[in-house]
Amino acid sequence: MSDRKSDTIEQTWKFLRRKLRSILPYHLLFNLIMWGITIVRRYPLEDCLQRISCFFFLPVVGFNEGEWMLGVEWYIGYMLFVMLLVFPLLYRFFPFVTGYLAPVGSVCLYGYISITHHRVMNSSFRMIESFAGILLGITVYTCVKYLKSRKEELNGLVRFIIRIYPLISVVLSIGYMNTFLPTALQPLLILFLASGLVITFAQEGIVSRTGLLNCRPVYWMGRVSVSVYLIQNITRLTVKKLLNGQPVVLVFTAEFFVTILCGVIAYGIVQRITAQKNGQ
Repeated sequence: MSDRKSDTIEQTWKFLRRKLRSILPYHLLFNLIMWGITIVRRYPLEDCLQRISCFFFLPVVGFNEGEWMLGVEWYIGYMLFVMLLVFPLLYRFFPFVTGYLAPVGSVCLYGYISITHHRVMNSSFRMIESFAGILLGITVYTCVKYLKSRKEELNGLVRFIIRIYPLISVVLSIGYMNTFLPTALQPLLILFLASGLVITFAQEGIVSRTGLLNCRPVYWMGRVSVSVYLIQNITRLTVKKLLNGQPVVLVFTAEFFVTILCGVIAYGIVQRITAQKNGQ
């Protein structure tokens, strides 16, 4: 039993190292830039020192009053901490977690956040929200495996509905993002999107079946997405400063293209440094 427990601990830390390997170069680089901006803008010494905690993802547990230098990084930080708690359970009790705890737990947690906060996205219950998201992701994985094993049993009408369902879920979700509909609809929307992902990952959706997403450019965009995602706070801050007083459309357009360009450049730099370090 002790060997099994020690193996679980070892595998958990290995899992964390694998996750950090793809994130850490961009995390350190962009946080260092933001910390430099903090110093240049002459923030109080106390603020500069507190922000060092962001290098270690510690705002998750309350350091720096829960504030991140890279605002969008809260999502990655919370997910890393939650995965550290969920992975050992998944490793030791895989059938129980995937078949019972994940689906039931995700619905219950989203329901709790909704009834107490009337929204489930960008709520003040970020740790619980992250737990719900991870459990829902595990549920999607389980459902994908089930759908793949049973797809030959689907009749014509059901197969047609399944193929157009992911596209409908994405279109409706984008529509919701651009409306002022009540936030109370968010739990239903998340479950709707998750069910669409099941069909997409099972490669039964109308778009995924065309093979358009199964190509090198799409894979490359997936690899560069971390860099683009994390750099956006720096580029948006810089563009707003440089284009202060300009039309909103111009500022938004500049933010969009500058963020993508700088993210791609940063990705290329990190990849080259990594390749040189590995002797490739």
